[in-house]
Amino acid sequence: VTVVGVARDVLTWDSSGEQPLPLAYLDLESFPERPLFFFVRHRRDVPAIGTDTISRAIDALGLPIKRIVVTPMEQVARDPFWRQRLFSLWFTIFGVAAVILALTGIYGVLAALVSQRMREMGIRMALGAERRQVLFLVLREAGGFVGVGVAIGLCAAYPFARTLRSLLFGVEPLDGPLFVASAASLSAMALAASLTPALRAARANPTVLLKS
Repeated sequence: VTVVGVARDVLTWDSSGEQPLPLAYLDLESFPERPLFFFVRHRRDVPAIGTDTISRAIDALGLPIKRIVVTPMEQVARDPFWRQRLFSLWFTIFGVAAVILALTGIYGVLAALVSQRMREMGIRMALGAERRQVLFLVLREAGGFVGVGVAIGLCAAYPFARTLRSLLFGVEPLDGPLFVASAASLSAMALAASLTPALRAARANPTVLLKS
């Protein structure tokens, strides 16, 4: 086979690897048994072209084609990535579930801590602490929990992300801005979950707390 030219790299279903797959374009006359692919494009305002129309057009070319299969381009582009799409769906489901469980846990822990320290909050307010200071006190403690959790999560995500390289397409597994955005969004949601216990402590009546 004589090489007549070199084409640019193309995206294939294994393009997530480090190196592109070796690929060659062969002429039909030398390899008539090889499958032949036609790309048919039509205007959006024209109904989809049927198999009969495509068959007549190919017959007019005089090519010895015995069987014609018409597949929409959306399916051609989607089917090879079924594994990546399936894993992405499952990771998304488990990720959302993990976030919900984490936020629920943060809310439950802070609610329990605030309930145990309500008398302390009453003493602080009786001695002159403002409700705003009590609110910031609870949020500061929640921020400490969140900061430790985010640090542990980032340390665990770094080696785990490298194992997902084969499942990613067009995205680097160790994407710094993505890590920062994820940590910031999770921190914001965690602090939002801790806002209800903090407001409960800040709105409590110190007189009632001291009598309890």
